[in-house]
Order: sequence, then C-alpha cells, then structure tokens
Amino acid sequence: MFLELSNIGPDGFELDRTFEAIELSLGPNEPVTAGPVRIQGAGRRERLGVRLEASLDAQVELTCCRCLDPYRMKIEDRFFLILTGDAMELPSGEQEVPDDRVAMFHATEGKVRVEDICTEQIYLHLPLKPVCREDCAGLCPECGTNRNREQCSCREHAVDPRLAPLLKFRDSE
Repeated sequence: MFLELSNIGPDGFELDRTFEAIELSLGPNEPVTAGPVRIQGAGRRERLGVRLEASLDAQVELTCCRCLDPYRMKIEDRFFLILTGDAMELPSGEQEVPDDRVAMFHATEGKVRVEDICTEQIYLHLPLKPVCREDCAGLCPECGTNRNREQCSCREHAVDPRLAPLLKFRDSE
C-alpha cells in the first residue's frame, strides 16, 4: 500500500492496515520476521509535508543471544512522522538538527510505502542484544547445555590469573 502525498486533501486521511509478515534482516544470515504488524493513525497536511500520527503493534520473532532459543517480542508504540516529498538539504558541518526535522520520512517521488514506515519503526525498537528473559542463564561454555532447561555437571572455570585482581571489585558489591 502506498500513500501518495499529492493526493492527500485538506481533510487528511485515516490509516488502518495489517501486514501478516514483514521480513527484516539483522545482518548476514540473520533474517527476522515481524508479524502480524498493525498500523493505525491519521495524517494531515502541514507546512513541511504530511504529519502522520500513528500507533504500531507488532510481534517480532527473535533469537536470544544467550541461550539461542527463539522468542517473540511485542512492540507497541505511538509515533509521529513528517512525510515529505522534497529532499531537504541540511547544512554541512556539525550542527544541531531542529526537532521538526528529526521525524522526517522522505517520500521518493511523492510516494511512501506504509510497509516501509512499519519496517523503520520496528527496527527502531529492536534490542541490540535480544534476550528472551532478564534472568536467562544462557549456554554452558563447556558442554553447550541450555542452562534454562537443565543443569550440567561441568565445573566452573578457573579464573584467568590476569583478571584475578578484578575479582575484588565484583566481590565488594
């Protein structure tokens, strides 16, 4: 589904769309599927373009970086974007960007794919290190057993003597 900025009248528009699946990528060989993804909102013309105020509800299938189990993360967010068809030139050099330009979404040829808006919002909410739960015990470094499911008989590693002086800081907490 596309939003054509030139076709948006003074009354604006309402948006309610659900995507069954949106394919994302966290890197090479790390595909991620989000779905279902629902976007609801409204848009109206403003000085800089079309202001879209919307909410996003999505489920994302991630892999825990500690135990390597898949888990689902729920994303619920309200956001606003200024959809603009004109490329805006920012001055060169290190300068502060005004708040009204932070939420810009450039519409190539005056069209915006609603799926691209959803994709961007999902990427903004993905964690850098996905963890299935806060107390995830991860995998045993010796045998690879998932410590969330079972205890292994491996003994704890001896401390590297180069790092031993740092233990006093950990033990003082």
